[in-house]
Amino acid sequence: MNLAAERDYLAKLIAPIGTVKPYLPERLNPPLWIITPADPYVTNGDTFGTVRVHFVLTFVGPVKTAASTAPALDQALDDAVAKLLPGGYRIEEVSAPFVLQANNAQYPAVSLTASNPTDL
Repeated sequence: MNLAAERDYLAKLIAPIGTVKPYLPERLNPPLWIITPADPYVTNGDTFGTVRVHFVLTFVGPVKTAASTAPALDQALDDAVAKLLPGGYRIEEVSAPFVLQANNAQYPAVSLTASNPTDL
């Protein structure tokens, strides 16, 4: 198991749909995807000798009107799921849209939790 390699694989998998930060950046420059460990981070796998590594992918959208924000967040989720499922990820949970506060600004955001099996 190599957690850094798992995070890098996930970042490369979703890179075609937008800017990806495989860590929490100091400054946000939306739109972008941020990858962070989920809680729990690692759980038992589906078969002997495997574990599931869980990540939270947060899409931070640009500040727009409410009428244009909702479709942008929905599209971001659609695009992510279209990349994650064929890449071997299981979608565990998708959040309702929320407001992310960072750098004295508010950004529309949505998160999904996904996991991938890996060998020990």
